[in-house]
Amino acid sequence: MFYCRQCYNLAYESQNETAHDRELRKHQAIRMKLGGSGSLAEDFPHKPKGMHWQTYWQLCRKAEEAESRSWPPWVMKMLASLG
Repeated sequence: MFYCRQCYNLAYESQNETAHDRELRKHQAIRMKLGGSGSLAEDFPHKPKGMHWQTYWQLCRKAEEAESRSWPPWVMKMLASLG
């Protein structure tokens, strides 16, 4: 059976994500692009052979920024109240 997104008011999965979920997905995508896994529990992947250092550092910076924005607001409030 075929459902038209417009006719049934269906949304893409990413449209239902929160802002911090999208940032986490960006961070995981960068890790996987560098040959690692999407898991934050593992070390950040090393530079793949053949990749320019400038490209690697740009991806590292983007991943770091995305990770810092991926924390849910309630966690940030809790951390701010502790400090």
